[in-house]
Amino acid sequence: MENPKLTTICDKAFLTNIVNAYNGRIKGIYLPESVTYIGQQAFEGLRSLEHVSDKYVVTGEVGYLNNNLEYIGLRAFKNTNAIIKKLPDNEKFTRIESQAFNECTGIEITELPSNIEFIGYSAFNGAPYVNISKFGWTDDLVTSKLHTI
Repeated sequence: MENPKLTTICDKAFLTNIVNAYNGRIKGIYLPESVTYIGQQAFEGLRSLEHVSDKYVVTGEVGYLNNNLEYIGLRAFKNTNAIIKKLPDNEKFTRIESQAFNECTGIEITELPSNIEFIGYSAFNGAPYVNISKFGWTDDLVTSKLHTI
């Protein structure tokens, strides 16, 4: 019998309000290519989270979410220290949900995926290394697109 592949990180999977035992213990996560969905608040408040990778690595290059991701939920990485350097760039990843990376102090993206049509309110608020205006988006534009896309 073949092992099923992990495809989903469910809503609130590691939300520290619910599972405080995880906080301080999880330093990194490996998201295999089979994962296509990260639910709402999946890692919210997990301040110990520093490394996210699409490859199983102990040392080396981290910060790349797998390119098969189609959805990153509302507040998924809020209040984490996750190092994220590149977001998925595929035809199904078109939205960055509200507060997805709010107060995510480690996110350092330099470009948006080519198919992004929607950036939710405060998606990158408090993320010191991300300036959405550099990509042609403003808070006003984000607010207006919430209603038009």
